[in-house]
Amino acid sequence: MLCFWRWKQVYASTSTVDCDQVCNALSEAGVRYIRKGKAGHPVFFLGGDTGARMMASAMMETPEHSTMYYIYVRRKDEGRANYLLYRR
Repeated sequence: MLCFWRWKQVYASTSTVDCDQVCNALSEAGVRYIRKGKAGHPVFFLGGDTGARMMASAMMETPEHSTMYYIYVRRKDEGRANYLLYRR
């Protein structure tokens, strides 16, 4: 059993390609991670014009965007993981 209070979410995406790249970067750096997927995630609209809402809802109906992927790392590795993922 994993103690999830020891893990911190560092990345979330609907793209399997992006998620695989993040997992590869973490693996190459020796950072342990957990990858979880949740199918049928809810889509929230906070406003905007009708065209944007229609485009977003159409995008979320495609099978490739139907699962949300989350990547967690140990809290002690959070800074290192964020550096690897978001360095510019």
